[in-house]
Amino acid sequence: MRIPIGNVDSPDELLDIAFRKARKVSDRTRGTLKRLNRFSKSRALELTKISAAIDVLVGKLENIVTSMPRLSELPPFYRELVRYTLDQDEYKKSLGAVHWAAEQVKRIARQSRIKLRQVKDLDAINQYRTSAYGRVASVLKQIKKELANLEKSRKILKELPNIKTSLPTVVIAGYPNVGKTTLLRALTGSAPKIAPYPFTTQQLMLGYTKDTQFIDTPGLLDRPFTKRNSIEKQAILALRHLATLILFVVDPTEACGYTLTQQTELMRQIKESFELPILVAVTKMDLATLDQVADARKALGEITEVDTTERASVERLLRAVEHRNA
Repeated sequence: MRIPIGNVDSPDELLDIAFRKARKVSDRTRGTLKRLNRFSKSRALELTKISAAIDVLVGKLENIVTSMPRLSELPPFYRELVRYTLDQDEYKKSLGAVHWAAEQVKRIARQSRIKLRQVKDLDAINQYRTSAYGRVASVLKQIKKELANLEKSRKILKELPNIKTSLPTVVIAGYPNVGKTTLLRALTGSAPKIAPYPFTTQQLMLGYTKDTQFIDTPGLLDRPFTKRNSIEKQAILALRHLATLILFVVDPTEACGYTLTQQTELMRQIKESFELPILVAVTKMDLATLDQVADARKALGEITEVDTTERASVERLLRAVEHRNA
């Protein structure tokens, strides 16, 4: 998911941007007012500067409100992630405060324009300009905390993994060293893409075929659930909203360091956690003996044998994935 907004500026940064814009507009306008008397010229310039500054501020504030995502409209996977990474009530209140500030700045601009058009002397022009800028600055400073909160939220949202939630998604599971990464590369024909996974120290490994998204989750789905902390369990819960199929990878040779019994128990736990169809892929067929494959079939039931060194074998597994995902 991409967050299409730049940095959320602080009040001082917003004012600096607005005033710089006002000065530039004023400088460009000054040459067009030579025929006016001093009073009329000053009033026109101040109206121009206030309008330019207000337009910039309102535009910046409204862009924050419209560009930040509506959490309730996110796909379930992202709503689950956001649930544990953001204070949603504070987020909504902060957006409301920025909207309020934009409306207040507009109101100040309207009042200032009316007063400036009614003034009769130069001192009054300077007074109204100073008053308008001061009131605008006061409004922005009132939302300093909310702007900072939205900037923090933006950074968190920006770090969410860029997952294609509309694609059928196969989540790869299994103990370490059973060949998951090698299988992911063989299935997708390219090196996995790495994406950070929020509120954990883990990363997602992503791969794609034309119609399917494959996700490996090193550190999450490669050990018993009893050894996972609450944060990791939350990460798995988010994945559950995304997955359409679990591809459980088994090393029948046990060269990975885990027995077939341990691997079978992990599969059972994952099946209970996800309540999704599971396709079991038995890897390392170039190394496994017939007895080892037979033991895997007896322990795991229906299996798909795959040798990642043979394209025909990989294609058979892809067809099996497509069939189960249909």
